[in-house]
Amino acid sequence: MMRARHMHFEVTVERAEAWLACMDQALTQIGVEEPLHSFILQRLSGPAHHFVNTP
Repeated sequence: MMRARHMHFEVTVERAEAWLACMDQALTQIGVEEPLHSFILQRLSGPAHHFVNTP
């Protein structure tokens, strides 16, 4: 369902990585510490790359 909601946007690998970088920065800014910080990014990485729909 979430992938379908993103299909009308061009999602590239580069954009997925940029989004993950923004999430990384946000987690740092709000003070999320390890190992939770890495765990959250790891969990977000799968969906971010699953939404890629443009080479």
